[in-house]
Amino acid sequence: MKLERRRDGIVYVLEDYGTDAERLRCLLTRWLGGYVQWEATGIPLISPDGVQSRSSGPTWALWRPRDVVEVLPELEDPADFLDTPAPPVPSEMSHDNADSDATEAAPPKKRVRRYVPPRLQPRSTKYKNLTRIEMGPKHRPGYLVRISWAKKTYAKYFADAAYGDRLGSLTAAVEWRDQIEREVGKPRTNRPVIGVAYSNTGVIGITRTTKAGKPIFQVTWYENGRQRRRVFNIDHMGEQKAFKAARKMRTEVERQMI
Repeated sequence: MKLERRRDGIVYVLEDYGTDAERLRCLLTRWLGGYVQWEATGIPLISPDGVQSRSSGPTWALWRPRDVVEVLPELEDPADFLDTPAPPVPSEMSHDNADSDATEAAPPKKRVRRYVPPRLQPRSTKYKNLTRIEMGPKHRPGYLVRISWAKKTYAKYFADAAYGDRLGSLTAAVEWRDQIEREVGKPRTNRPVIGVAYSNTGVIGITRTTKAGKPIFQVTWYENGRQRRRVFNIDHMGEQKAFKAARKMRTEVERQMI
């Protein structure tokens, strides 16, 4: 039994929660109309028998509409970007004894090769959006580039053999990544950026939530790999003034990061 809440006439279901907001935002692309929100007072955890047991404490929560269907992302096969090498031509079989009555040998049994998906290696370079893929049954080693921006994904595979060596394919992959980012307007940074607002205010990095039971606007950003936040009390400042101050704060933070 999952926790439910009603918002703007729509029933939402708690799909997942945790302290890693970026992981939840990645999962959010599977749920149309969902949102990720900071729950300062925690969420009630419900046991399988339907009895409320305890609170999770302050956490991020992924809420999705109750009747929405999950959309799983499609992963392109790196072999689609490569030319499949032609199979080797078997050589003619020789007879064991040319002087004896030669009999044609039985054809060898074909080995059924079970497809093994490409082995994705952890990103071992300083380059974002690049994944190193080693040798597999359907492809040659190279780099897979995947760029996500504004709910769209751009992918291309760069094989070492097509660019001379591993360094050549890496150089080509980085150049293609930078070119696509310039074309779609994605900023060149090693920080996670998505190009679409998942907050409930429609502004990236600003969320309307509650703290200690009081309504607030919360501004979040990352600094030196750590998440920072600042809150603006709506009861003290008023709705419009608090939201204006939150947007000003977010704009200053973005200017400093760029």
